[in-house]
Amino acid sequence: MIIGALVIGALTAYYFGVRAGAFAAVGAVALFILGIAMPSKLLWTYGFVGLFVAGVLFVGPRQPGRQESKADFLRLARLGTGKALRLFRKLRR
Repeated sequence: MIIGALVIGALTAYYFGVRAGAFAAVGAVALFILGIAMPSKLLWTYGFVGLFVAGVLFVGPRQPGRQESKADFLRLARLGTGKALRLFRKLRR
């Protein structure tokens, strides 16, 4: 659930910017929690998330796009990866 939301957020951030990616990740988490809370609606929530991802994959590459959104995403991803590695090394000692 959490990994799925992070992947959805990262995919959306790559094509549409970091802010849109954060909104998409939070929305995915909310839908996943709704699906867990209401098992009768689980298939509908997964379907909606799947349609959203398919839409991002369809529209994202075709959009003229801003290069700065991709650069912002890659910069933040690099910073986050560096912090995670430093924390991992610190905890490993």
